[in-house]
Amino acid sequence: MARTVKKIGAIGGIGRAYRFPNSDEIGTDFRRGNGVLQNYPSWGGARRAAPAAGAGATGQRPDPLQDFCVADLDSEVTVNGYPCKPTPAAGDEFLFSSRLATGGDVNANPNGSNVTQLDVAGWPGVNTLGVSMNRIDFAPGGTNPPHVHPRATEVGIVLRGELLVGIIGSLDTGNRYYSRVVRGGETFVIPRGLMHFQFNVGKTEATMVVSFNSQNPGIVFVPLTLFGSNPPIPTPVLVKALRVTPASSSCLSPSSPVGTDQTIREYSYADLGLCYYSCAQCMLFD
Repeated sequence: MARTVKKIGAIGGIGRAYRFPNSDEIGTDFRRGNGVLQNYPSWGGARRAAPAAGAGATGQRPDPLQDFCVADLDSEVTVNGYPCKPTPAAGDEFLFSSRLATGGDVNANPNGSNVTQLDVAGWPGVNTLGVSMNRIDFAPGGTNPPHVHPRATEVGIVLRGELLVGIIGSLDTGNRYYSRVVRGGETFVIPRGLMHFQFNVGKTEATMVVSFNSQNPGIVFVPLTLFGSNPPIPTPVLVKALRVTPASSSCLSPSSPVGTDQTIREYSYADLGLCYYSCAQCMLFD
């Protein structure tokens, strides 16, 4: 006997019902999650919780299944993104945000920069739409340290000031370093997954706004990843990988600021790099 299965749309979307013949007899329901058909045992027709959307899924996220899917940030349901709020409860404010209208204090941290994020956590309306934005303000000499966005390509525009934008290619390009001083009104693009940074080379504060093709692009800061992981990367691994001499490895020991979890976040990424390079004879490749 044929059975109607309610479609579970990607990331909380609701779609049409699908019919599959004799699903009870074969003991398997097929449901759509994140653009991929997923199956799970039904054991004689008893309904079971479907796997989280995206679990075991391959490929890119699907197109949205509705106009809007305003993120329910308080939901206990775990999916690849957030479930949707009911449309009547969403209102219309989710379409707008003033979060990037003002920047943060550029002197609030030793890097001399401040990032104002506008991803799905701060703008629930972008849920399932595959977009997000950041505003970054820089003091003179301030930097947005080397980092990677594992889930998004980045496009940016400098609103004021002069920023050195550096991008490091992968091994395919011989780790080529691409750079240019980008000024007010000029733009740049950073491919997904490539290491990059921005540095204020001007004498005044600078501001840029960037957008991503992901509602949650993620960020991996290179210095903090190497020297501030929790638990720490074993020192012998860093010594071998970074080609430091054993005598200089004390810079990376748990007794140093770099190796102390309690103090790691009190140091700027520049401090971490200087600590490493002050070890002497670092990165001496054959």
